[in-house]
Amino acid sequence: KIMTWPGLEFAKYTSTESVLPRITEFWVDIPVLESSMKTRFKLGLFSNVLGHGFVGGKYENYGLSFYNISEVFQYRLHAEIKDYNNKISLGPSIDQEKSFAYENTNAYLVTGDFTVKLGKHYFEPYVSYLRDTTLNSSRASLILTSTDEDNLGTAGIMGAINFEPLNLDFEYAKNFGQIKSSSSLYPDITHKGSLIYGNASLSIADIFIPKAGIILASGNKITDADLENNKLTGDSNNAFSV
Repeated sequence: KIMTWPGLEFAKYTSTESVLPRITEFWVDIPVLESSMKTRFKLGLFSNVLGHGFVGGKYENYGLSFYNISEVFQYRLHAEIKDYNNKISLGPSIDQEKSFAYENTNAYLVTGDFTVKLGKHYFEPYVSYLRDTTLNSSRASLILTSTDEDNLGTAGIMGAINFEPLNLDFEYAKNFGQIKSSSSLYPDITHKGSLIYGNASLSIADIFIPKAGIILASGNKITDADLENNKLTGDSNNAFSV
């Protein structure tokens, strides 16, 4: 039983997923090379975030990373078993995502990124590659094409330019890769999605800091065929995907 508020009344469990304690992250982080680059190795259950978090970072998954610690140049190589854990979403989810069940997936993700600091400015180019070989019978998809293999790549760059008191943040990401059709009746689908993010802030006397931001993500244009099949048709996926 649990104690509710207000009134300090006792009530029975209604959801073990939301009440019982769980381990959401655990890892081992050890040094590999004690050189000027200070390379380290990390293994366990944790989230991997690229850029501002639009790519990766939504769930903790089992993975490993090689990375370094430096004030000027940092790099990171990461690999994980995608959707193997996915117990708690680290952030809001739209209703369409909540309706999908991520069970019995067979997907792997590798990413690479590096950060360069130039005075008060820094830039982080990155790339990720997701290979999903989940059987079509186990997929929850809005795409009509029958597929047993999805190769989704994302390349992008994030940066921050600081001209005090003006600070500018930006990010651009572009999808690439293909969904391979498992049937001659359907075409392969090319990933063509993109995302643009920008944010500006101005510090006025270190007291008042107005901010403005914008985010634009591409999407698919719905056709009559899409409405008829209740799924996306065609040979292109223009929605930004991660």
